[in-house]
Amino acid sequence: MNESERAVAMGKLHEAQNEAMRVQMELDDVDTAIREADAVGNHPTMARLYQRETDLLLRRLEASERVAAIAAALWLPNDEAPLRLDA
Repeated sequence: MNESERAVAMGKLHEAQNEAMRVQMELDDVDTAIREADAVGNHPTMARLYQRETDLLLRRLEASERVAAIAAALWLPNDEAPLRLDA
């Protein structure tokens, strides 16, 4: 990987890390809302919040996979980097 490609990859890495953090913050908010809804017995709200949590967990997984793929492309030898940079 040349320096230009490395600079692009680092930019993508930072974007992916930021996305993972944004999703994690949303997950934290949903977790708090679930606990609040549970405390007052608002089960319909809890059901909606659990669905939102599921969606966010999938987004968090996807963001983590992107971070891992980019990090592997940046820092692992080619024969050890099974993930694609364009993930």
